[in-house]
Amino acid sequence: AFREVLSNVVQHSDARNVKVWMSAEHGRIRFRVADDGRGFNPKDSSSGWGLRNLRKRAEDMRGAVRVESAFGQGSTVEFEAPFR
Repeated sequence: AFREVLSNVVQHSDARNVKVWMSAEHGRIRFRVADDGRGFNPKDSSSGWGLRNLRKRAEDMRGAVRVESAFGQGSTVEFEAPFR
């Protein structure tokens, strides 16, 4: 999931800066990736397979994904799921 998000940043965002935060505690893994790239409409169903795959992966793991983005404003993706 983490690699998928970073790959999307590299391939699509035209970002100059990316901030990454990750933690694993209390039986859950969490990460956040924020970029200053071109942004996109996360509610647009044509935004690609990467986001759909990420949401499916989180769902399969009983986790969650939150995406915030706007054109010209960059994007932030947060992922959280239990780990074994």
